[in-house]
Amino acid sequence: SIESPTEPTLFRPSNLHSQLGSGPWRLGLFHDGRNDVALVCDVPFANADEAPLQIDSGEFWFVLNGEYECSIGSLPPFRAQKGDIVMCPAGLVGECRATGEENALRVSVSTIGGDTTSEGHHEPNEPATRAEPPNMLLTRTSDLLASSDQRRFTIIEDAVNTVYLIRVPPGDVSKAHWHFDFDEWWVIGGGELVFEVGEGRPNIHARQSDIVFMPRGFRHQITTVGQVESLRLPVTNPGNVHIWTDDDASAPPPRA
Repeated sequence: SIESPTEPTLFRPSNLHSQLGSGPWRLGLFHDGRNDVALVCDVPFANADEAPLQIDSGEFWFVLNGEYECSIGSLPPFRAQKGDIVMCPAGLVGECRATGEENALRVSVSTIGGDTTSEGHHEPNEPATRAEPPNMLLTRTSDLLASSDQRRFTIIEDAVNTVYLIRVPPGDVSKAHWHFDFDEWWVIGGGELVFEVGEGRPNIHARQSDIVFMPRGFRHQITTVGQVESLRLPVTNPGNVHIWTDDDASAPPPRA
């Protein structure tokens, strides 16, 4: 089983890719109580007759590099590339191939038990007909950002996870908070961010494609640094989560 960090942790896929070399390979990163999370390197197929990769039901990816051609269920195939999110909902299975000239890199999120069924569950083929998120088979973040100036988009929303795309301008500082109900983590989609964590701990400096894992109970505050807006994709618990802040006199103390 994957050993999850007990401390706030930065994963830098570019460094891991350099260390592990040419794929294919799969590296388990952590589990958050709801999902098993892995970094996967896929090699483009040289021969179209080679067996494609299998996509499990209740799985989604963040594509960090390269390109994929995916087919989910009996729905038409589609291509996914850097910055896209691919979702294979419960009730469907799929296949994909890495394409192009370079290795493809993705964060694979597999729901423990493989079931993302929620109240008001839709038929498996409905995601193909959706014109906007959440829960599309393919979400292109570049299209979302170009179509609207809103700050936050809901990408995935089910009984297990909520995934947002959040963009903020340089200098933006989030409100410090902590929670004891779940581990939170982020994929960085662009820009640079500084995570101030706990008390007397070193800051975490994150950039595009990095993954930041925050165990439950740690106070954290996020600042966008540099000259461009930042993009971050938090993966959170959709349940009734108590979030505590510095101005809440009833708040239990965060972890040191």
